[in-house]
Amino acid sequence: MKRHVLRLFIWVALLASVLPAQAISIYSIRAAIEDELYDLAEEQIWEKLSTDCTLEERTDLTILLARAMIGEGRFQDAIILCNESNHLLQPDAFLYWKANAQVEGGQISAALQTLEIFPENSPYLPAALRLRGRAAVSDGELKTAEEVFQRFDKLFPNSEDAAQNLLDLAHVSLERGRGRNAQNAFAQLLKRFPDTIEADSGRLLLARELIADGRVKAQEKAADLLRKLGSTETAHPRMRIAAWVELSGIEKAAGRVDASVEALQKAEAFTKETDLRIRQKAAQANLLFDENKPDEAFALFDEAIASAPDQEIAAEVLVQKAEALLELKKLPEAETAFQACLDVTEQTEIQQRALSGKAWSLWGQNRFEESATVFEQTVAKSTGSNEQIEAYIKAGDAWLKAKKYEQAYEDYRRASEIDLRHPLAAQAAYQSGIALLKNGASDKAFRYFQTVEINFPESEFARQAALRRAEILQSQNNPEGTLEEYVRIVEQYTNAPVRSAAMHREGLVLFEMNRYDEALAVFNAVLKDYPDSTQAPQAFYMRGFCRYLQGNAAEALQIFREFIETYPGSNWAPEVLFLLAEHAYNTGDYPQAHRAFLDITDRFPRHELADAALFWAGSALLKQDSFLEAFTLFSRLVGDYPDSALLMDTRFAQGEALTELGEFSRAILAYDEIIKTAPDTLTADRARGRLGDCLFTLGATEPERYQEALETYQALYKKTDIPFELKLQALCKIARCEEKTGQTDAALEHYTEAVYSIGEHKEARSPTAVLWFTRAALEAADLLERQQKWREAVHLYERIIQAEVPAADEADKLIRKIRQEHPKEF
Repeated sequence: MKRHVLRLFIWVALLASVLPAQAISIYSIRAAIEDELYDLAEEQIWEKLSTDCTLEERTDLTILLARAMIGEGRFQDAIILCNESNHLLQPDAFLYWKANAQVEGGQISAALQTLEIFPENSPYLPAALRLRGRAAVSDGELKTAEEVFQRFDKLFPNSEDAAQNLLDLAHVSLERGRGRNAQNAFAQLLKRFPDTIEADSGRLLLARELIADGRVKAQEKAADLLRKLGSTETAHPRMRIAAWVELSGIEKAAGRVDASVEALQKAEAFTKETDLRIRQKAAQANLLFDENKPDEAFALFDEAIASAPDQEIAAEVLVQKAEALLELKKLPEAETAFQACLDVTEQTEIQQRALSGKAWSLWGQNRFEESATVFEQTVAKSTGSNEQIEAYIKAGDAWLKAKKYEQAYEDYRRASEIDLRHPLAAQAAYQSGIALLKNGASDKAFRYFQTVEINFPESEFARQAALRRAEILQSQNNPEGTLEEYVRIVEQYTNAPVRSAAMHREGLVLFEMNRYDEALAVFNAVLKDYPDSTQAPQAFYMRGFCRYLQGNAAEALQIFREFIETYPGSNWAPEVLFLLAEHAYNTGDYPQAHRAFLDITDRFPRHELADAALFWAGSALLKQDSFLEAFTLFSRLVGDYPDSALLMDTRFAQGEALTELGEFSRAILAYDEIIKTAPDTLTADRARGRLGDCLFTLGATEPERYQEALETYQALYKKTDIPFELKLQALCKIARCEEKTGQTDAALEHYTEAVYSIGEHKEARSPTAVLWFTRAALEAADLLERQQKWREAVHLYERIIQAEVPAADEADKLIRKIRQEHPKEF
């Protein structure tokens, strides 16, 4: 087996080693998520995860990562992350956030299925029940929603969401036509939470339900509720207005005109001016939106816009409608609404909101270049430095997404220069360096990262900048400079995660420079000083590579075995297991190699080495003549890894196994597929040879197959780009087919051509080439003996002796035999 695993390990180690985390707290990450700074939060999470976190911290960070992904709209990524976090704590938390991602991503049925099995003792149960209820409403499963809301009320009557839950329960009951249940829910809401906004909403909704009832007692009860709501000083003005308007309708229907007029006058007291009435109507629309009634809300927004006395008032409402559309992720509609607002308003504040909203709408549609341009326009309408810096940074982010790195750099640079004392200035300066680096300006990026360290020495981005500088030096093939940089980082940034990461990277660079003694010392120091660090597992097994290249293979293998025992779940475990399995294969311990390779695939089916491990497990079975079992493994590889780079090699191995099992027709199909799929590869050339072998074997019972085999070998021989040994083999097999088809002279000609060609390719005398030279010489000599051409046969045997190949002694015996039996010929 030929693999350069060691070199692969070196590069994987160098590229995959992580940046050390800064002094970032989980609290600050959570705050960033709450402020919807998802990009920043995710970067900080990955950075924090690179440290020697406890299992509890790693769990909290992974939960926050899922939340950040959901916030970014990467719902499927969040679902996958939650699915693959079963090795962490709080499985119920991951179950909840998986369902949350499914709901946000529109996978409502899947979310309901996820939440159906939620553990009863989970602290996430209240939130899970609320989420399940809302999902059921979205899916039209109103009965399920009602049952879930009822269960929530029973289990968590004092929850902070209890009032909203009762309001939702009442809504669902009304939708189902269960008026009595709805009234019971309203009654509980008013009794238990009388002074809440939910209670005010409940009073209004209950009153409307009673009005719809039509009976006198119901009307009287509704009127009492509305009077109380309208007279409640703490109630929201739009609620009070609605109460007086509804009461006016009741009084009018009852024929009490004066009372009806009085109620309307009280409503008008809150809306004396037309502008205020329009704004209050917009406020009512926002309330409906908050109550998860978007259709009613948008209808009211449109009504307010239509009745606005001028364009500026209309723009005030229109921007609110657009923001609601953006919140619902109706991005094209939001974009259109924001643009319509920009078309009619001259108010700077409204323009700034509309531009920002439009930019976010474009971002959500992955139209990053347009988004960046609009974020830049937002800066001109922003009156404060905070808004300007945020807009420039977001414009830079958008340009970065669009791979327009020069424009990204300019916007980040502008953001960093507005106010060096601003909390985001360091981030903007650091991102400037990132944009330069992505644009290929590594020298300028190096200087920029240096500036970040100088101007913002206490910032979390200073250490990141230092590490970026080291990476740039390494990419420029400057190992000495890279080492100096890591030493500086260790001296300047003294916290443990930074020191362990820098020391470890120093060891990796020393290893790449073939300074194995020094590298070993550094890796040992990492293990001694920071045994619980993130870098410890890699440092552990890198010691094995050092010992191997120092000439101590036995100790290296022992280190690898100890690594697996110490870190069985490490990300590096599959590579180390592969190395051990490879060693067993190369030393002929095929049973152990088979078990070890198969163990890798079974334990790490998604790892990049899984397909290779399965391939070599099958190859180890071939070496043990377990052909049927080998074929089964190769078939599994084809099914499980259809995009594997080893697919053609696997098909070839299937053909080999089938050939050994005597399934020549099936083997032919395997070889044919290789030739058709990858005709210009060496594997295809080998397949042509093996295809000819199968046809030749079938010729024993189907003589016409010999001609097919001959044509196959001839096609292989005519190729100019195949190895000499393969060409020699094809020539010998052409001759063999010609013998079978009675073309004796042609066979002799091709046998001797194979014999003579070895002299023209002395540099290509591989063991395989020598084998086919010997076979050709023996077959040609035997053919001559059968023709009683004794002297010519002896000449060919003498060529075997002159070539000093392993068959020389046998050739000498055959010569003596001929001379003894036919002395007159000599």
